[in-house]
Amino acid sequence: MGKDESRSVAVHYARDEFEAQEVEALLQENEIPCAVEREWNAAWDGLTGEMKGYYAKISVLEPEAERAKELIADYLAGEGKA
Repeated sequence: MGKDESRSVAVHYARDEFEAQEVEALLQENEIPCAVEREWNAAWDGLTGEMKGYYAKISVLEPEAERAKELIADYLAGEGKA
């Protein structure tokens, strides 16, 4: 891994599509690029996500992880979801 490369780390596990979209929008609004890896599979009718215990994994580059976690925690606390 080069000097300018950072690895991606998971910062949140969303329980459903709505939460995944909200967290993704929050991070984008704060200029934190993220990747959303959804576990839902139409063929399995959501069973994969239920077995893993989450709907989507949201990851950011490591240097942004702490800031992203703080933003997500504040957002969820304000929504009564924390």
